[in-house]
Amino acid sequence: MPKAVTRHQYPTGPESVALARKDCQDFISQWSDSAAYVSVSDDLTLIASELVTNAIQHAPNNGPVSVVVERYGDTFRIEVRDEGCGNPEVRPSSETSERGRGLFLVEVMSSCWGVEKGVLGVTVWAEVRMK
Repeated sequence: MPKAVTRHQYPTGPESVALARKDCQDFISQWSDSAAYVSVSDDLTLIASELVTNAIQHAPNNGPVSVVVERYGDTFRIEVRDEGCGNPEVRPSSETSERGRGLFLVEVMSSCWGVEKGVLGVTVWAEVRMK
């Protein structure tokens, strides 16, 4: 099956999280004829929200946040890149903490996820397979 792709770039403002969620939902809705896509849409939309939020919080100098969403076969992949140089990782958080659960949620909701560091910044990616 050929790969379907959508690409977006957002400014580092809080409104970008909602835009990224909507763009993900719009992309996935192309295949909304199956109940399996509802689950994928919910999972991928939450993952997009968490990854874009992290990128906005950690992007240096208010650099842009790039998002790519792909579908190949029964898998959707999202990649979120910022111009930072950090090392995104799941960190322990307390029950009362209001922060620090984003990558934990990504880890739980995705089939797999990872981090790629490059010359242009850091890309965090996650894949969700249809159930």
